[in-house]
Amino acid sequence: LVISMSFSGGISSAIQSALNSAYNAGMVLVAAAGNHGTTQIQYPAGHSFVIGVGASTTTDARANFSAYGSWVSVAAPGVNILSTYKNKGYAFADGTSMACPHVAGCAAILYSMMGGQRNKANSDIVRNALQDSAKSLTWVQYGRVDLSAAMDLLQNDPPTITSISPTNVQALLGGTITVNGTHFLGTTQVNSGGTILTPPDFTIVSDNVITYSAPMGTALGQTAVNV
Repeated sequence: LVISMSFSGGISSAIQSALNSAYNAGMVLVAAAGNHGTTQIQYPAGHSFVIGVGASTTTDARANFSAYGSWVSVAAPGVNILSTYKNKGYAFADGTSMACPHVAGCAAILYSMMGGQRNKANSDIVRNALQDSAKSLTWVQYGRVDLSAAMDLLQNDPPTITSISPTNVQALLGGTITVNGTHFLGTTQVNSGGTILTPPDFTIVSDNVITYSAPMGTALGQTAVNV
């Protein structure tokens, strides 16, 4: 369900192809952003479909060695982290390689909350939950991961629709519907005029937006939409 990659470097077409296949198969991909301390993009963290992870301190500041910038998705603790070591030992270490497994572990917990059914729709829900619930920081795109907040997004509040656009759709031609509201992460079903849509027939863009193509059989006149 989750691939944790504590390595970084230049782009590799072979690795990119393999990760593309894994992403499309429903895997959540997490990678260390690198320890070069600059905004230079490293891979595989730099791929748009990979969660790039920077290293934070105990005060949520950027570890001085950590890569940073808008291409880094989230941050996680990466300073003085106790981990397994060679020869059956344990040791404290620093690095984005130490931060990456924190995020991978969070992703695995969220995936299990959803029943562990591996598909791209569920992996996107997990990724969005991690990113949308992160504590805001200025040196990464979303912030420092917050597992408790991510879990709350998936389980506590029912979805609420605030608006739907466009208000008029040519039913026989289909058309893209955008549903705006709250608590959409974890949505498993959209009822559009009596037609039940399940992933991948709709897309959870974020916790506040769902899009889908209007069913071809939508009746003329008013149509109810439920999430």
